[in-house]
Amino acid sequence: MNWLYIYAAAFAGALALSAITTPIMRKIALKTGFLDRPLSEAHKRQTAPVALGGGVAMLASFLLCIIAVWGMDVSGIIERAGLSYSDSVYLNWGGGKIIATLTGAVLAAGIGFYDDKKAMKAQTKLFWQFIIAVIAVWPGEMRISLLGTTQAVTIPLSILWFVFIMNAINFFDNMDGLLSGTAGIAMVFFALTAALNQQFLVTSFAAASAGICAGFWLYNRAPASIYMGDCGSHFLGYLIATVSVMTTYFSSDSASGFQLFMPLLILAIPIIDALTVCVIRTANGKPFWVGDNNHISHRFVRLGLSKAQAVFCVHLLGIIFGLGAMPLLWGEWRTTAVMLLQALFLAALVLVVQFDAQKREPK
Repeated sequence: MNWLYIYAAAFAGALALSAITTPIMRKIALKTGFLDRPLSEAHKRQTAPVALGGGVAMLASFLLCIIAVWGMDVSGIIERAGLSYSDSVYLNWGGGKIIATLTGAVLAAGIGFYDDKKAMKAQTKLFWQFIIAVIAVWPGEMRISLLGTTQAVTIPLSILWFVFIMNAINFFDNMDGLLSGTAGIAMVFFALTAALNQQFLVTSFAAASAGICAGFWLYNRAPASIYMGDCGSHFLGYLIATVSVMTTYFSSDSASGFQLFMPLLILAIPIIDALTVCVIRTANGKPFWVGDNNHISHRFVRLGLSKAQAVFCVHLLGIIFGLGAMPLLWGEWRTTAVMLLQALFLAALVLVVQFDAQKREPK
Protein backbone atom coordinates (compact mmCIF):
# COMPACT_ATOMS: atom_id res chain seq x y z
CA MET A 1 0.00 0.00 0.00
CA ASN A 2 1.24 3.52 -0.74
CA TRP A 3 -0.01 7.06 -0.41
CA LEU A 4 -1.45 7.14 -3.94
CA TYR A 5 -4.22 4.77 -2.81
CA ILE A 6 -5.02 7.07 0.10
CA TYR A 7 -5.13 10.12 -2.19
CA ALA A 8 -7.42 8.28 -4.61
CA ALA A 9 -9.67 7.15 -1.76
CA ALA A 10 -9.86 10.70 -0.35
CA PHE A 11 -10.78 12.13 -3.76
CA ALA A 12 -13.27 9.39 -4.68
CA GLY A 13 -14.90 9.33 -1.24
CA ALA A 14 -15.39 13.09 -1.16
CA LEU A 15 -16.65 13.10 -4.75
CA ALA A 16 -19.22 10.40 -3.91
CA LEU A 17 -20.42 12.26 -0.81
CA SER A 18 -20.75 15.51 -2.74
CA ALA A 19 -22.53 13.78 -5.62
CA ILE A 20 -25.01 12.28 -3.13
CA THR A 21 -25.64 15.32 -0.90
CA THR A 22 -26.01 17.83 -3.78
CA PRO A 23 -29.23 16.40 -5.35
CA ILE A 24 -30.66 15.91 -1.85
CA MET A 25 -30.06 19.58 -1.10
CA ARG A 26 -31.53 20.53 -4.47
CA LYS A 27 -34.80 18.75 -3.62
CA ILE A 28 -34.91 20.50 -0.24
CA ALA A 29 -34.26 23.88 -1.88
CA LEU A 30 -37.02 23.38 -4.45
CA LYS A 31 -39.52 22.34 -1.78
CA THR A 32 -38.68 25.26 0.51
CA GLY A 33 -38.42 27.89 -2.21
CA PHE A 34 -34.71 28.47 -1.60
CA LEU A 35 -34.10 29.66 -5.15
CA ASP A 36 -31.94 32.05 -7.11
CA ARG A 37 -34.46 33.98 -9.21
CA PRO A 38 -33.86 35.68 -12.57
CA LEU A 39 -32.84 39.32 -12.31
CA SER A 40 -33.03 39.22 -8.49
CA GLU A 41 -29.85 41.26 -8.86
CA ALA A 42 -28.90 43.43 -11.84
CA HIS A 43 -26.04 41.19 -13.00
CA LYS A 44 -27.98 37.91 -12.92
CA ARG A 45 -28.98 36.66 -16.37
CA GLN A 46 -30.50 33.19 -15.95
CA THR A 47 -33.95 32.75 -17.48
CA ALA A 48 -35.52 30.54 -14.79
CA PRO A 49 -35.22 30.07 -11.02
CA VAL A 50 -32.40 27.72 -9.96
CA ALA A 51 -32.11 25.90 -6.65
CA LEU A 52 -29.64 27.32 -4.13
CA GLY A 53 -27.96 25.44 -1.30
CA GLY A 54 -25.07 23.79 -3.13
CA GLY A 55 -22.78 25.30 -0.53
CA VAL A 56 -24.67 23.46 2.20
CA ALA A 57 -24.15 20.19 0.31
CA MET A 58 -20.41 20.87 -0.03
CA LEU A 59 -20.09 21.77 3.65
CA ALA A 60 -22.01 18.62 4.62
CA SER A 61 -19.67 16.53 2.46
CA PHE A 62 -16.65 18.18 4.07
CA LEU A 63 -17.94 17.56 7.60
CA LEU A 64 -18.83 13.95 6.77
CA CYS A 65 -15.27 13.43 5.52
CA ILE A 66 -13.91 14.89 8.76
CA ILE A 67 -16.24 12.72 10.86
CA ALA A 68 -15.22 9.62 8.90
CA VAL A 69 -11.53 10.33 9.48
CA TRP A 70 -12.15 11.31 13.09
CA GLY A 71 -13.72 7.92 13.75
CA MET A 72 -10.73 6.08 12.34
CA ASP A 73 -7.38 5.33 13.90
CA VAL A 74 -5.62 7.18 11.09
CA SER A 75 -2.20 7.10 12.71
CA GLY A 76 -2.49 3.35 13.31
CA ILE A 77 -3.67 2.66 9.77
CA ILE A 78 -0.78 4.65 8.32
CA GLU A 79 1.77 2.90 10.56
CA ARG A 80 0.38 -0.58 9.83
CA ALA A 81 0.59 0.20 6.12
CA GLY A 82 4.27 1.02 6.58
CA LEU A 83 3.84 4.63 5.50
CA SER A 84 5.48 7.70 6.98
CA TYR A 85 4.51 11.34 6.97
CA SER A 86 6.08 14.63 8.00
CA ASP A 87 2.93 16.66 8.67
CA SER A 88 1.52 14.70 11.62
CA VAL A 89 0.54 17.97 13.34
CA TYR A 90 -2.66 17.93 11.27
CA LEU A 91 -3.77 14.70 13.00
CA ASN A 92 -3.92 16.44 16.36
CA TRP A 93 -7.72 16.55 16.38
CA GLY A 94 -7.90 17.80 19.94
CA GLY A 95 -5.62 20.74 19.22
CA GLY A 96 -6.38 24.26 18.15
CA LYS A 97 -5.60 23.71 14.48
CA ILE A 98 -8.44 21.36 13.60
CA ILE A 99 -11.00 23.06 15.87
CA ALA A 100 -10.17 26.47 14.40
CA THR A 101 -10.23 25.06 10.85
CA LEU A 102 -13.67 23.51 11.31
CA THR A 103 -15.00 26.62 13.06
CA GLY A 104 -13.79 28.80 10.20
CA ALA A 105 -15.33 26.51 7.57
CA VAL A 106 -18.72 26.49 9.29
CA LEU A 107 -18.67 30.25 9.88
CA ALA A 108 -17.66 30.96 6.27
CA ALA A 109 -20.51 28.84 4.96
CA GLY A 110 -22.83 30.33 7.59
CA ILE A 111 -22.35 33.98 6.65
CA GLY A 112 -22.72 33.02 2.99
CA PHE A 113 -25.94 31.13 3.73
CA TYR A 114 -27.31 34.14 5.61
CA ASP A 115 -26.37 36.34 2.65
CA ASP A 116 -28.22 33.96 0.32
CA LYS A 117 -31.36 34.21 2.47
CA LYS A 118 -31.13 37.89 3.37
CA ALA A 119 -28.76 40.22 1.57
CA MET A 120 -25.95 41.17 3.94
CA LYS A 121 -24.34 44.60 3.84
CA ALA A 122 -20.82 44.60 2.41
CA GLN A 123 -19.37 46.06 5.61
CA THR A 124 -21.01 43.38 7.74
CA LYS A 125 -19.78 40.64 5.44
CA LEU A 126 -16.24 42.05 5.52
CA PHE A 127 -16.35 42.16 9.33
CA TRP A 128 -17.26 38.46 9.55
CA GLN A 129 -14.65 37.55 6.96
CA PHE A 130 -12.07 39.30 9.14
CA ILE A 131 -13.26 37.36 12.21
CA ILE A 132 -13.01 34.08 10.29
CA ALA A 133 -9.51 34.97 9.10
CA VAL A 134 -8.39 35.81 12.64
CA ILE A 135 -9.70 32.46 13.91
CA ALA A 136 -7.82 30.59 11.18
CA VAL A 137 -4.59 32.53 11.65
CA TRP A 138 -4.47 32.98 15.43
CA PRO A 139 -5.68 29.81 17.22
CA GLY A 140 -5.58 27.79 13.99
CA GLU A 141 -2.00 28.87 13.26
CA MET A 142 -2.70 28.81 9.52
CA ARG A 143 -0.03 31.32 8.62
CA ILE A 144 2.05 32.24 5.60
CA SER A 145 5.65 31.32 6.35
CA LEU A 146 8.32 33.64 4.99
CA LEU A 147 11.96 33.15 5.81
CA GLY A 148 13.36 35.83 8.09
CA THR A 149 9.97 37.31 8.99
CA THR A 150 8.38 37.63 12.42
CA GLN A 151 4.82 37.10 13.57
CA ALA A 152 4.34 40.87 13.36
CA VAL A 153 4.57 40.40 9.58
CA THR A 154 3.17 36.91 8.98
CA ILE A 155 0.00 37.27 11.08
CA PRO A 156 -1.36 40.46 9.39
CA LEU A 157 -0.26 39.14 5.99
CA SER A 158 -2.03 35.84 6.57
CA ILE A 159 -5.24 37.56 7.72
CA LEU A 160 -5.14 39.76 4.62
CA TRP A 161 -4.62 36.66 2.43
CA PHE A 162 -7.63 34.85 3.91
CA VAL A 163 -9.92 37.87 3.49
CA PHE A 164 -8.72 38.57 -0.04
CA ILE A 165 -9.02 34.97 -1.25
CA MET A 166 -12.51 34.56 0.23
CA ASN A 167 -13.63 37.66 -1.66
CA ALA A 168 -11.81 36.77 -4.89
CA ILE A 169 -13.42 33.32 -4.92
CA ASN A 170 -16.81 34.80 -4.04
CA PHE A 171 -16.55 37.24 -6.96
CA PHE A 172 -15.60 34.38 -9.30
CA ASP A 173 -18.88 32.48 -8.95
CA ASN A 174 -20.54 34.10 -11.95
CA MET A 175 -21.27 31.36 -14.50
CA ASP A 176 -22.44 27.74 -14.49
CA GLY A 177 -19.65 25.39 -13.43
CA LEU A 178 -17.02 28.14 -13.39
CA LEU A 179 -16.04 28.30 -9.73
CA SER A 180 -16.54 24.63 -8.89
CA GLY A 181 -14.25 23.67 -11.77
CA THR A 182 -11.66 26.37 -11.12
CA ALA A 183 -11.51 25.56 -7.40
CA GLY A 184 -11.19 21.84 -8.13
CA ILE A 185 -8.31 22.49 -10.55
CA ALA A 186 -6.53 24.65 -7.98
CA MET A 187 -6.95 21.97 -5.31
CA VAL A 188 -5.36 19.39 -7.62
CA PHE A 189 -2.27 21.56 -8.05
CA PHE A 190 -2.04 22.22 -4.31
CA ALA A 191 -2.29 18.47 -3.78
CA LEU A 192 0.50 17.83 -6.30
CA THR A 193 2.70 20.42 -4.61
CA ALA A 194 2.10 18.98 -1.15
CA ALA A 195 2.70 15.42 -2.41
CA LEU A 196 6.04 16.35 -4.00
CA ASN A 197 7.08 17.87 -0.68
CA GLN A 198 5.94 14.73 1.19
CA GLN A 199 3.10 16.51 2.99
CA PHE A 200 0.96 13.44 2.70
CA LEU A 201 -1.84 14.47 5.02
CA VAL A 202 -2.14 17.92 3.41
CA THR A 203 -2.25 16.17 0.03
CA SER A 204 -5.10 13.97 1.23
CA PHE A 205 -6.96 17.04 2.52
CA ALA A 206 -6.51 18.85 -0.81
CA ALA A 207 -7.51 15.73 -2.76
CA ALA A 208 -10.71 15.43 -0.72
CA SER A 209 -11.42 19.13 -1.34
CA ALA A 210 -10.96 18.56 -5.08
CA GLY A 211 -13.38 15.64 -4.85
CA ILE A 212 -16.01 17.82 -3.18
CA CYS A 213 -15.68 20.35 -6.02
CA ALA A 214 -15.90 17.61 -8.67
CA GLY A 215 -18.99 16.03 -7.14
CA PHE A 216 -20.78 19.36 -7.03
CA TRP A 217 -19.63 20.30 -10.55
CA LEU A 218 -21.62 17.36 -11.94
CA TYR A 219 -24.82 19.29 -11.08
CA ASN A 220 -23.45 22.83 -11.40
CA ARG A 221 -22.08 22.59 -14.96
CA ALA A 222 -24.15 24.19 -17.72
CA PRO A 223 -27.07 24.12 -17.60
CA ALA A 224 -26.81 24.22 -13.80
CA SER A 225 -29.54 22.52 -11.79
CA ILE A 226 -28.22 24.00 -8.52
CA TYR A 227 -26.06 26.95 -7.50
CA MET A 228 -23.60 26.99 -4.62
CA GLY A 229 -24.60 30.54 -3.66
CA ASP A 230 -22.56 32.74 -1.35
CA CYS A 231 -22.62 29.85 1.12
CA GLY A 232 -20.58 27.73 -1.27
CA SER A 233 -18.31 30.47 -2.59
CA HIS A 234 -17.38 31.59 0.93
CA PHE A 235 -16.81 28.00 2.00
CA LEU A 236 -14.60 27.27 -1.03
CA GLY A 237 -12.75 30.55 -0.59
CA TYR A 238 -11.96 29.65 2.99
CA LEU A 239 -10.97 26.10 2.03
CA ILE A 240 -8.66 27.33 -0.74
CA ALA A 241 -7.03 29.90 1.54
CA THR A 242 -6.51 27.19 4.18
CA VAL A 243 -4.98 24.65 1.79
CA SER A 244 -2.76 27.28 0.17
CA VAL A 245 -1.32 28.17 3.58
CA MET A 246 -1.00 24.55 4.77
CA THR A 247 1.02 23.61 1.68
CA THR A 248 4.81 23.85 1.83
CA TYR A 249 6.37 25.29 -1.32
CA PHE A 250 10.05 25.26 -0.50
CA SER A 251 11.98 22.14 -1.46
CA SER A 252 15.58 21.06 -0.94
CA ASP A 253 15.72 20.42 -4.70
CA SER A 254 15.45 24.12 -5.53
CA ALA A 255 17.22 27.13 -4.13
CA SER A 256 15.75 29.69 -6.53
CA GLY A 257 13.48 31.29 -3.92
CA PHE A 258 10.74 31.69 -6.55
CA GLN A 259 8.57 29.00 -4.93
CA LEU A 260 6.95 31.85 -3.03
CA PHE A 261 4.99 32.68 -6.19
CA MET A 262 3.45 29.21 -6.59
CA PRO A 263 0.10 29.91 -4.85
CA LEU A 264 -0.20 33.16 -6.80
CA LEU A 265 0.18 31.25 -10.06
CA ILE A 266 -2.14 28.40 -9.05
CA LEU A 267 -4.80 30.98 -8.17
CA ALA A 268 -3.80 33.46 -10.88
CA ILE A 269 -7.12 33.54 -12.77
CA PRO A 270 -9.43 34.33 -9.82
CA ILE A 271 -6.84 36.76 -8.41
CA ILE A 272 -6.41 38.64 -11.72
CA ASP A 273 -10.16 38.59 -12.28
CA ALA A 274 -10.93 40.02 -8.84
CA LEU A 275 -8.37 42.82 -9.18
CA THR A 276 -9.45 43.81 -12.69
CA VAL A 277 -13.19 43.87 -11.98
CA CYS A 278 -12.49 46.05 -8.94
CA VAL A 279 -10.51 48.47 -11.12
CA ILE A 280 -13.22 48.49 -13.81
CA ARG A 281 -16.02 49.05 -11.30
CA THR A 282 -14.15 51.85 -9.57
CA ALA A 283 -13.31 53.47 -12.92
CA ASN A 284 -17.01 53.33 -13.82
CA GLY A 285 -17.93 55.03 -10.57
CA LYS A 286 -19.52 51.95 -9.05
CA PRO A 287 -18.79 50.25 -5.70
CA PHE A 288 -16.19 47.55 -6.33
CA TRP A 289 -18.11 45.01 -4.23
CA VAL A 290 -21.32 45.18 -6.29
CA GLY A 291 -21.59 42.36 -8.83
CA ASP A 292 -21.63 42.99 -12.57
CA ASN A 293 -20.88 41.27 -15.88
CA ASN A 294 -17.27 42.36 -16.31
CA HIS A 295 -15.56 39.11 -15.31
CA ILE A 296 -13.20 37.24 -17.62
CA SER A 297 -15.92 34.66 -18.35
CA HIS A 298 -18.31 37.41 -19.49
CA ARG A 299 -15.55 38.88 -21.66
CA PHE A 300 -15.15 35.60 -23.50
CA VAL A 301 -18.90 35.48 -24.12
CA ARG A 302 -18.83 39.01 -25.53
CA LEU A 303 -16.06 37.92 -27.86
CA GLY A 304 -18.44 35.36 -29.38
CA LEU A 305 -18.04 32.21 -27.27
CA SER A 306 -20.93 30.36 -25.69
CA LYS A 307 -21.07 30.32 -21.90
CA ALA A 308 -19.93 26.69 -21.80
CA GLN A 309 -17.01 27.52 -24.11
CA ALA A 310 -16.11 30.54 -21.99
CA VAL A 311 -16.02 28.42 -18.82
CA PHE A 312 -13.92 25.80 -20.60
CA CYS A 313 -11.42 28.48 -21.68
CA VAL A 314 -11.14 29.80 -18.12
CA HIS A 315 -10.53 26.27 -16.85
CA LEU A 316 -7.83 25.79 -19.49
CA LEU A 317 -6.17 29.00 -18.33
CA GLY A 318 -6.26 27.72 -14.75
CA ILE A 319 -4.57 24.48 -15.83
CA ILE A 320 -1.92 26.38 -17.83
CA PHE A 321 -1.08 28.64 -14.89
CA GLY A 322 -1.03 25.64 -12.54
CA LEU A 323 1.31 23.68 -14.79
CA GLY A 324 3.53 26.74 -15.08
CA ALA A 325 3.76 26.90 -11.30
CA MET A 326 5.06 23.37 -10.82
CA PRO A 327 8.64 23.87 -12.15
CA LEU A 328 9.11 26.59 -9.52
CA LEU A 329 9.18 23.77 -6.99
CA TRP A 330 12.30 22.08 -8.31
CA GLY A 331 13.86 24.30 -10.97
CA GLU A 332 17.01 26.34 -10.58
CA TRP A 333 16.72 30.11 -10.86
CA ARG A 334 17.00 30.35 -14.66
CA THR A 335 14.24 27.80 -15.21
CA THR A 336 11.94 29.40 -12.68
CA ALA A 337 12.65 32.90 -13.98
CA VAL A 338 11.56 31.82 -17.47
CA MET A 339 8.41 30.21 -16.07
CA LEU A 340 7.54 33.39 -14.17
CA LEU A 341 8.15 35.47 -17.29
CA GLN A 342 5.85 33.17 -19.24
CA ALA A 343 3.19 33.54 -16.54
CA LEU A 344 3.49 37.33 -16.72
CA PHE A 345 2.89 37.32 -20.48
CA LEU A 346 -0.06 34.96 -20.03
CA ALA A 347 -1.46 37.31 -17.38
CA ALA A 348 -0.99 40.18 -19.84
CA LEU A 349 -3.03 38.22 -22.40
CA VAL A 350 -5.82 37.79 -19.85
CA LEU A 351 -5.73 41.53 -19.09
CA VAL A 352 -5.99 42.35 -22.80
CA VAL A 353 -9.15 40.23 -22.98
CA GLN A 354 -10.49 41.84 -19.82
CA PHE A 355 -10.01 45.47 -20.82
CA ASP A 356 -10.39 45.24 -24.61
CA ALA A 357 -13.71 43.43 -24.35
CA GLN A 358 -14.94 46.10 -21.91
CA LYS A 359 -15.68 48.22 -24.96
CA ARG A 360 -18.46 45.76 -25.79
CA GLU A 361 -21.22 46.51 -23.34
CA PRO A 362 -23.29 43.56 -22.11
CA LYS A 363 -26.67 43.23 -23.75
